[in-house]
Amino acid sequence: MSSSDTDETPTISFLISNKKKRLLVIDGYIYQQNKCTAIVSCWLCEIKLCNAGVHLNSDDQFLKYTENPHTHMPIWTRYHTQVPADRKSAAIEE
Repeated sequence: MSSSDTDETPTISFLISNKKKRLLVIDGYIYQQNKCTAIVSCWLCEIKLCNAGVHLNSDDQFLKYTENPHTHMPIWTRYHTQVPADRKSAAIEE
């Protein structure tokens, strides 16, 4: 179950990209800022084919998720489920 299915306010944090842009991190998903008004900032998932999004207020506090769910696993799940390169070759030889 993703955090968008619960009524709890998620824990958010921010990263700085290589291009010096702020990135939003919620539950292992990374979002890029899309639009910003004086009241609300809109963030979209960094994966271009995923339409999931989040709205924050002007104080960077969570308001809501958009209606579209993520179409992929969170970042940490993707890294933890991948087979290391040295094990791939051993698995092929077996």
